[in-house]
Amino acid sequence: MRTIKWALISFSAARNSFRENSGLVAMMSILISIEGIYLPEAIPQFEKVFTFSENDELTVSLVQENDIFTLANRFVFAWFELLISSIKDHEISRKFLFDQIGYSAIEDAILLTGSLNVENGFLVIGCLFALAFEDSRIIEELEKNLKESTKLQSSETNTTVPHLVESLIFKILCNPTSILKNTKVIVSILKLLLSVSESLPHLPMFALKAIFAISNANKHNQVKLNGVGLMRIVLDWTFGVQKCWFIRSINSSEKITEYQIKCVDLLKLIMKRIIEGGISDSELRYLFTSGNTTENLRNESRKNLHPFAAEVITHSLRYGRHPSYIHFDHNMNDICCLLMDNFGRPFPPINGYSLFLWIRVQKFDSSFDIPILGIMDEENHVRLLITLENGSRRKLRIQTLKNTVCYEKFQFSENEWYHVALVHQKPRISSSFLDLYVNGKLIERLKFGYLGHPGSACRIHSFIGLPPDMKRPEKSSAIWSLGPCYMIEDFLLDSQGVNTIYNLGVQYTANFQGSLEKYKIFQNIQNPSPEIFSKERSTPNVLINPIQILMSQIKVSQDLNVPEEKILFAITAENFMERYIRNHQNESEVTNTFLAAKIGIKGFFNSANPKINPDQTIIPSIVQIRGDLVVSTPLRMNDGIWKLGGCAMLLKLVDMSEVNISILNLIIFNRTQTSKLDFGITP
Repeated sequence: MRTIKWALISFSAARNSFRENSGLVAMMSILISIEGIYLPEAIPQFEKVFTFSENDELTVSLVQENDIFTLANRFVFAWFELLISSIKDHEISRKFLFDQIGYSAIEDAILLTGSLNVENGFLVIGCLFALAFEDSRIIEELEKNLKESTKLQSSETNTTVPHLVESLIFKILCNPTSILKNTKVIVSILKLLLSVSESLPHLPMFALKAIFAISNANKHNQVKLNGVGLMRIVLDWTFGVQKCWFIRSINSSEKITEYQIKCVDLLKLIMKRIIEGGISDSELRYLFTSGNTTENLRNESRKNLHPFAAEVITHSLRYGRHPSYIHFDHNMNDICCLLMDNFGRPFPPINGYSLFLWIRVQKFDSSFDIPILGIMDEENHVRLLITLENGSRRKLRIQTLKNTVCYEKFQFSENEWYHVALVHQKPRISSSFLDLYVNGKLIERLKFGYLGHPGSACRIHSFIGLPPDMKRPEKSSAIWSLGPCYMIEDFLLDSQGVNTIYNLGVQYTANFQGSLEKYKIFQNIQNPSPEIFSKERSTPNVLINPIQILMSQIKVSQDLNVPEEKILFAITAENFMERYIRNHQNESEVTNTFLAAKIGIKGFFNSANPKINPDQTIIPSIVQIRGDLVVSTPLRMNDGIWKLGGCAMLLKLVDMSEVNISILNLIIFNRTQTSKLDFGITP
């Protein structure tokens, strides 16, 4: 197996050959063939061991009972290393393993070996974490720990994994650069924990700590864990639908042990971390019914919401209000960008352009300028390049065909959303000016050369992020997120127009058609000012009248009526192709879904084209992804409440929550869209 592993690592084409010649299927047969190797009654079957010497001479030797476990561990390590090498960075092989073989087959084969009933069972769980990350370093560390550490004591509740293994969790699994490649493996790990012997209390604790560390490592892992059904498994354990010895159901009357309290606390932390990225309709319904199969919300008899469910709902309402965004992590990927081909029209525009986007930088790099947006012509000349400077400067720098300028009057901070707008005028006689607006306010106007003679570039290509052909440092730690991003030709916004777009907020993803004032009224209702929930409020337990928010000042003072044919590109996380396919897979006549499935490339729809005609070229309508990006489109708790039952659901939830002021505040101010219609309120 080590020889095959070397070949798979050295030659990428070998992975295709290995899969096509049933290599992965043969590996499953090999794992099944060692059924019962960890079980005492099966030891006589494995007392003879066949090995090869340095001269390739076959030798047969008898081994002791303890040595069989050691050899079994070495075999399991080698098996997982080979499996990882066969699918590492190879999407087709990953898909084959998941679709054709299935992780459930690996689960069953592991159970047959009996490895979860012995003291070193955590080594197999560690190998599964290595498979989830496709990182053989984890297996190498486990092998070292196996040699250096003594056997675990499993008879007492306070037994813990050795210190070396604990350090493994924080060094590798919690590393910001460690990203999940096969997230479904985490679900398999949780399922396998149900079969762990009660004499091994350290094993569930080890797995839960590792999952919590993974969810906190980076945004990528948090989003991935949110989309694989982990929440439903945790809820089943918590509410006692799925029985497991290390988690006492919160509905149970049995006495809870200190160990079970620790496990429940870990599950609660995992659940809160995952739910910040959104919650599905089925999970939300399950949470409201507190794990019961009956529809308690429709039951006329009063049933109080369980305090555990109330705590999770409150946490989601308070912290799970993230907008949809595209996440760029240059720390994990050398190439990390979006690519757009030709717009299908001459460039640059005749009279100028308006560019506005939402951006948030989680971390600046000390030596790497973050490339936000670039436009190149057919000769690879820079027509427009927007970057954020590195280090302590954090200023916006603009480069065109002949000029480079830096806006010195504004410095960006980390972990804050900014609305950045650039309005570039091209007068026919006088010099052109470039205005920078941040959060709706004019920061600076600079005399700045245009992008070239209007219409001088017949074909261009654009990028967002770090493209493959751009010079890059050996390692960058820059991390940033992109919200809605628009570029409009021959449409110059004034200060009032920019302020109108800013006040729509980062949640707005449409093309500025229709009444923006009505949209903002609803936005004010469902996304109130954070000051409402501030701990410094003088009357923290007094509810504010929702009419007060509805009647608050609406800062959208005009409708822009942007000509849609003038929008060059409109990029939002909501237009992710996989999201279209997932949400409309049962609709046969949805054009965008049909095209997304047919194209077979990973990317976004350019919503500047409101409707795609399959008979025409679709290149201007596609934004391709290069590298590994994270697309977060969370279904927020307040949106889910509205979808499930609207105002009736809100009132029932308030009734079930007894006197929980936090829930009352958050529910009322997070979603009362029906206030204007159902309660007859008019501004």
